[in-house]
Amino acid sequence: MITSLEQLKISSGVCASIAIISTVLRLYLRRRRYGWDDGFALVSMIFQIVQMVAVFLHLPDSTALPHLTNIALYYIMATTFYCIIWTARLSILHSIIRIDSHQLRAKILRWVAVVFAVILVVMNCQLFWVCEPIGSTWKPAAFPQCPIGKQVVTTQLVTDILSDLLLLSIPLRLLSSMHTDKATSRRLMIIFSTSVVTTIVSLVHAAFIFEHGQLKIVIAAVVENAVSLMVCNVPVLATAALRAVGQRDSLDDTSGRDPSSRYSTGIKFRSRTQNTTFGSLGRPTGSGSNGQLGVHVSTHAITLTDISSGIGEGIKGDEYIVEGRAVDGPDVESERASEAKITWVTPERFDVDR
Repeated sequence: MITSLEQLKISSGVCASIAIISTVLRLYLRRRRYGWDDGFALVSMIFQIVQMVAVFLHLPDSTALPHLTNIALYYIMATTFYCIIWTARLSILHSIIRIDSHQLRAKILRWVAVVFAVILVVMNCQLFWVCEPIGSTWKPAAFPQCPIGKQVVTTQLVTDILSDLLLLSIPLRLLSSMHTDKATSRRLMIIFSTSVVTTIVSLVHAAFIFEHGQLKIVIAAVVENAVSLMVCNVPVLATAALRAVGQRDSLDDTSGRDPSSRYSTGIKFRSRTQNTTFGSLGRPTGSGSNGQLGVHVSTHAITLTDISSGIGEGIKGDEYIVEGRAVDGPDVESERASEAKITWVTPERFDVDR
């Protein structure tokens, strides 16, 4: 029969491994164009690895390790629980910031990210100020586990539900204001709606805490951590999967830039020279008659070509490459005027397999 400790290790090993693999794949897909969302996903994965190691260090014989080590392992598992969840939420939030070209809204979301970071610190501090005063009641156990009360559970539930609702409502509001086709909007809404899964698992975890099911609490916490990390990787992995089957979204989450810079516009300059005559304001140079000055003025007929669809309020930080040259010719009627072409090159052009 599988013991309780073995059940915990199997749950942690399977769920955490899937979450870690999904994060590694995400970081591979986003190579050379990492953003804050990728950084927080990496941090969340590191905490996930630390937690998994702490789980596997729990030995059947509790006396095999010093008792203080067993207490430390509990605190490692408890603190990494909050760290994994909230860094994963920060990753999702920064994914939204990256695709949002609205400056004011992006600024507000950055302040929301600060609030998330503060909540992470408060939740970990709360763990210690609740558990340490009653340490004599749980630390002597063979496998120490603090009996966190309703105060911690209530705080956890409220912050989980509010944060997940926020991470769900912001993308839906953002996508509804963007000029994308219905199929693209539907796919992106489904992608970001996966944050609801974290809320569901969190509710199950809280229910086990109220039931005082010791093993179920730990297993639910491990599963919630893994689900949170996997959910934060969904936007990148789902977009990559859609691109692999030829359904490229206008909001390409793996591009590494916001949608406002996704323009590819060719501007052709057609050089023409015409003879312009100024009146008595000009000074004669020996050419022309009646005191008039003949001046060659180069004009350019500008034509916009190949304007691809883009979303946003402007173009930010694009690179410019000029190809060709413009040559002024004396023949006004010449139809063989030279052309110069300016191409606005965006990172989308370089988004190829390396």
